[in-house]
Amino acid sequence: MKIQNANTRQSIGWCVEAHDLAASKLVAFRDKDRDFVRVLLAEQLIEAPKLLRRLGQLPRDEAFRDRLIQWVKRTVTELE
Repeated sequence: MKIQNANTRQSIGWCVEAHDLAASKLVAFRDKDRDFVRVLLAEQLIEAPKLLRRLGQLPRDEAFRDRLIQWVKRTVTELE
């Protein structure tokens, strides 16, 4: 969602849905991004099944998507 008004001095702010943000962080796959998503999962700010669905919808090659999906599954198992 785009936020832009007098309160933002007409600057644009984007409010990204948490699962979409997590998926985009995993696409970058930097250490800090994986740590961020791990915290989102650990604190139950996002749901693993919903994140897995989002990752499955990425317009990337299947091997890349599978790598991200496996990372999420391993991380969820580690957090249990």
